[in-house]
Amino acid sequence: MNIGTISADIVAAVFTLILLVGSLRQVKKNHFSTNLFIGMLAVAIVGMVCDAISYLVEGKAGAGTIGFWTATITYLACAILLAMYSLYLIAVLSERVEVSYRIIAPVLVLSGINFVQLLLGIALGKTFTIVRDVYVGGPWEDVSSMLSVIGLIYLYLVMFRFRKNLGNRLFLALCTYPVFPLIVLLIQLIIVDVDYTYVGIASSCLVIFVEVQIRTIAESELREQILQEVSLMDSLTGLKNRRAFNAMLREKEQSGKVAAVFCDLNSLKCTNDDLGHEAGDHLLVKFADMLREIFPDGEICRISGDEFVVLFYDMEEEMLDRKVQQLRDLINQNDRIASLGYVYRESGSVQEILREAELLMYEDKAKYYRETGKDRRH
Repeated sequence: MNIGTISADIVAAVFTLILLVGSLRQVKKNHFSTNLFIGMLAVAIVGMVCDAISYLVEGKAGAGTIGFWTATITYLACAILLAMYSLYLIAVLSERVEVSYRIIAPVLVLSGINFVQLLLGIALGKTFTIVRDVYVGGPWEDVSSMLSVIGLIYLYLVMFRFRKNLGNRLFLALCTYPVFPLIVLLIQLIIVDVDYTYVGIASSCLVIFVEVQIRTIAESELREQILQEVSLMDSLTGLKNRRAFNAMLREKEQSGKVAAVFCDLNSLKCTNDDLGHEAGDHLLVKFADMLREIFPDGEICRISGDEFVVLFYDMEEEMLDRKVQQLRDLINQNDRIASLGYVYRESGSVQEILREAELLMYEDKAKYYRETGKDRRH
């Protein structure tokens, strides 16, 4: 029984399990490279556990079958990990530069050959055999290591080729997967009784997680946050859109002090018809800027083509009256660009307050058409 290898495998498996748990929350985001990394961690844990068990049961009476199957899984897991890492590497690369998956075809072919020769070698007793419950290496035992070394060297050359696209830190982190197992193989050549292959794999996974995956997760979360913000924003005015407005209403159906200012642009259709939609867009942006100027602390939303709503929570009525008057003055200075209605309540349904404010806005709009003589349809 090799206590050193068993202990190393168990410790490595525990650390890898921690990395796996830390990465699992990203599965739902369908980040391909992260999902591949999670798969690598899972396969590595299986290999580490089987490796530890194979050493643990070695030489124990009646444990030959367990030793055979755990050793078999240990070998096959290594071959699978090489193929998965090559896919992971290209997935990370493709997030930063356009690259074809064909570049790793040689490694995938080598991994396939390695997997097949392992199955054949194990079946024929050429890779290893179990004699009196003790593992005995066969003449093909080093073939898998040689194929893995060739594949790892090739992957290193691929990374070296794209090192500028990866950047120094990312390049060095990704290099740990080819380099650490190679160092372990060299150690095994010097100290034959020591097998720390999975320790090397676990160490490289730790470095990759810290340097690559945490960054990937942070970038993914930032992109998701940006997309979420964009989905709630009106692209023309930069105000909150109808979707954001509805979300606010669901969040606060009832409130304490609440006020609503309901605005509708005057003659926007006429502007679009006579001067073009670019002029109409300019009018919308101009009014949005006016609302931002007067109500910097309000929840300002463009809820339809020419309708705007500003919601306030916990604002004093006197302050609201002052600000609405400032807005009216600004509207009049800009050729009565909009009509408005506003309502303040100490408590009540936000929906009802909005309906009241909308009705008052329509009264103000009717007054606008009466006084200007413009066509109501415009």
